[in-house]
Amino acid sequence: MYYAYGLTIMWQLNPRLTVLALSPYPLLFLAVKVLSRRLMEGTLRVQEGLAELSTRVQENVSGVQVVRAHAAETVELERFRQANQRFQEVSVDLARVRGRLFPLMRMAAGLGSLVVLWYGGHLVIRQQLSMGDLVAFLGYLNLLAWPTMALGWILSVFQRGRAAMQRLEEVFATEPAIADAPRARALQRIAGEIEFRNVTFAYPGRERIPALRNIDLRVPAGQWVAIVGRTGAGKSTLAALLARLWDPTSGAVYLDGHDLRELKLAHVRQGVRVVPQDPFLFSATVRENIAFGVDHATESDILHAASLAGLDGDLQRLPLGLDTLVGERGVLLSGGQKQRVALARALLCPAPVLVLDDPLASVDAETERRVLERLAPVLRSRTTVWISHRISSVQHADRIVVLERGEIVEAGTHRQLLARGGVYAALFRQQRIEEELAAI
Repeated sequence: MYYAYGLTIMWQLNPRLTVLALSPYPLLFLAVKVLSRRLMEGTLRVQEGLAELSTRVQENVSGVQVVRAHAAETVELERFRQANQRFQEVSVDLARVRGRLFPLMRMAAGLGSLVVLWYGGHLVIRQQLSMGDLVAFLGYLNLLAWPTMALGWILSVFQRGRAAMQRLEEVFATEPAIADAPRARALQRIAGEIEFRNVTFAYPGRERIPALRNIDLRVPAGQWVAIVGRTGAGKSTLAALLARLWDPTSGAVYLDGHDLRELKLAHVRQGVRVVPQDPFLFSATVRENIAFGVDHATESDILHAASLAGLDGDLQRLPLGLDTLVGERGVLLSGGQKQRVALARALLCPAPVLVLDDPLASVDAETERRVLERLAPVLRSRTTVWISHRISSVQHADRIVVLERGEIVEAGTHRQLLARGGVYAALFRQQRIEEELAAI
């Protein structure tokens, strides 16, 4: 607005003087174009440096116990110092670029005024321009000075926002690897029958070493099936495929006779609840963590789910019971308590399929026995896939499937598998010996 108003009157006073007054601006715009690119690059580096610094602080605060346990405070402080030094260097570089921008704006305005005084003075001496018109011209030229200098500040803010938007666009432009098919649909009702048909899966970058090979497994609705095997056998990968966190490399996973890839993703995940091996808790209360994902959960429902998960005794010992804050990622709870909060969260949801990935790995044998007694009726009222490395937690399952190097090598009941004397029997004997040695 100032530019349009000022330039119009200046042109009416003297067009040639107006052109000369604006003559420094093309050089200014050229310099601004060069500095603008450097401003953008510098702002991007500063934001990346700040992200690195924030990540390092967050990791050290979250993992402070690990850092202390390994006496690594000096090492982590040095890493933080180096990251801070890099951030300081790019910040100073950016400040230097900005420091050149604003003087350029002022210089353009000052050069314009000098040209007007020099050429306008000659016109006044030759009586081709009155003194009043020259003073008025200078006044209108000064009117343009502030918008010109403000342009530098606006450009700096614009480039900062552009750099931030570029980082966001990288996230927005990322296509999810797992998404709804164009004609995906939702089932009116999920009974809970699960079937793996010749499923092979390999993680990206490890195509030559499949995590699962030629898996054929059918779980009727309402059956409790246990998956056991040594570390790295592919048990957790099986759980991830059931929740469609990954898609099979070949073959298909079916829910009630429908390929998971043909069903709406949200519908599948509402019907298949997974308790991961490493549970995640929000920085909220025990109540909020148990009720997460369930609208309008009542007090009695939450307490019942907590009791099924064996948390009732722990709640009595917590300072505020259900309203006790668990800290970031549940840092104020023990490993066993975190697992049972995650288990209670899954039990509270009326999902017809439960996938429990070693949900009692961090509890003692007595607590495990007590929780299993309470859970048995619930596990048989839904389709349950219980993954465990401990034989003691799966002995009463309707069927036990043994994985070895990504393949199913045995299947049957506890007694049947012991009678065969295969991998399951060897695992059972090994764990019995470990328990006896631990009891000595």
